[in-house]
Amino acid sequence: MYLSKKCFTLKQIAMKQKLQFILPILCVFFLLDLSAQTTANLTPVKDNSIYSESNNSNGLGRLYSGRTGSTDGNNNRRALIKFDLTSIPNGATITSVTLTLNVSRVPGGVGTQTYNIYELTTDWGEGTSTGTGNGAAAVAPDTTWSDAMLGTSNWTAAGGDFSPTALSTLSLSGLGNYDFPTSTTFVSVAQQWLDNPSTNNGLILIGDETVNRSARQFGSKDSGIAPILNVTYNTLSTEEFSLTNFYIIPNPATSSIKLELPSFINEIDISAFDVLGKNIYSAKHNSNVIIDVANWTPGIYLLKVSSENVSKTKRFVKI
Repeated sequence: MYLSKKCFTLKQIAMKQKLQFILPILCVFFLLDLSAQTTANLTPVKDNSIYSESNNSNGLGRLYSGRTGSTDGNNNRRALIKFDLTSIPNGATITSVTLTLNVSRVPGGVGTQTYNIYELTTDWGEGTSTGTGNGAAAVAPDTTWSDAMLGTSNWTAAGGDFSPTALSTLSLSGLGNYDFPTSTTFVSVAQQWLDNPSTNNGLILIGDETVNRSARQFGSKDSGIAPILNVTYNTLSTEEFSLTNFYIIPNPATSSIKLELPSFINEIDISAFDVLGKNIYSAKHNSNVIIDVANWTPGIYLLKVSSENVSKTKRFVKI
């Protein structure tokens, strides 16, 4: 929690009533609870598997990822999964994201292997193909190793188009459920999906493709125990008052942010809070505001601007 306040002179109140007199200032203090959290457990809206040795797909079957090993020609499998975040309230601030996968089959004699989740940057398809470990002939609009959507579009790079930074990493061994942990990057990507759903192309799961027989079979939305995206968020409004406005540029930011404020603003107080309510920055500025955020931990922050009797809070992302 952090303490905020709203002050009114009774002159302001009187003016609203068209009364002409000046009275003392009335300040109302209130607590903003940033720790109230809700978790949404989301199942996929689509998932699929792609195979490096063929244009096979597995749109309505199980998911596969990793390297199949010498008995199958050292071929690679990758799993694609998409979740819809629109059931989360608009304006919510995401604080944690984890992915739960169920391993339903492990090749005999293999040990622990490392798997990574990446953000897909191109939309892809799920058709009606279904099969076992080697999939089945793709059915449009299935995705394949070369096709984002069969008959419609190709991947820029075979095997899927994705951002190079892993959102989460986990070592898998035997059967059972595994939770890929949250990270600031994972949270930032999910927040972007929530704020701008058109940017949501889903996730790709890639196993250790340098190790033979590292492949795992996972449950999908159509067979076995489905993947679950666990999204924790709070619904505290980031706007306390709408008496003035300001803009944060750029947002997301990497090294510094500039605040564009109304022209009549003179001295202002600025405070920044992380998503758990910890105050990590406080300072006074004039109307020309540039804040160095280069050393801030990547994540989501609430930036509060106060001037005289007016304040407003907005969210920005440090990457």
